[in-house]
Amino acid sequence: MKICLSVNRHIIGKDIGAIARHNDGYVNMTLSLDEIAGAIQLGWAIAHVLKGPRRSENVVSANFLAVDIDEGLTIEDALTDPFTPAHAGFLYTTVSHTSDLHRFRIFFPLDVPLTSREDIRLAQVGLSARYGGDLAATDAPRLFAGSKDCRLEMIGMSLPPGEVEKLIQLGREKLQSRRLSVSTGVQGSVRSRNSVPV
Repeated sequence: MKICLSVNRHIIGKDIGAIARHNDGYVNMTLSLDEIAGAIQLGWAIAHVLKGPRRSENVVSANFLAVDIDEGLTIEDALTDPFTPAHAGFLYTTVSHTSDLHRFRIFFPLDVPLTSREDIRLAQVGLSARYGGDLAATDAPRLFAGSKDCRLEMIGMSLPPGEVEKLIQLGREKLQSRRLSVSTGVQGSVRSRNSVPV
């Protein structure tokens, strides 16, 4: 399995200064899952395929989705969720992970790329809602920071188009419910508190 994505070797881990300085340092590559995992374990940042500096109008396609889990689930919970072994490429701990507070990311290669920035965003929102992940980390030009020497669980699967369509629909529903809660005055959280089976 080969995946097209952008890699930035100048951003190591979650270095905010480097992220700002090297926003144009992304290089589009076609890599295997093992090569992507290796880049992440070197701390390198990844993003969707770009045609210039990392910003929304330069996103060409998404050949993967990823979800950030910062609370609620443990790694073991995620690994035993049937969706993960059926569709994830790998799972890795992020730089702020501890044994008491599990923080990790699940990487899902796509069988068919997404080329609409709106579909990318909706699929990311749907995936985050599915796992109770960070809904703030769902924009199309999102960078996914590497995590030097992280724990990485290789799974080796991918997401077929039918599952991606379900995530896009779930993302659309999640955003509509958030808009409704804002219009009715009910406060919602940025994070999705409850995972939703797909």
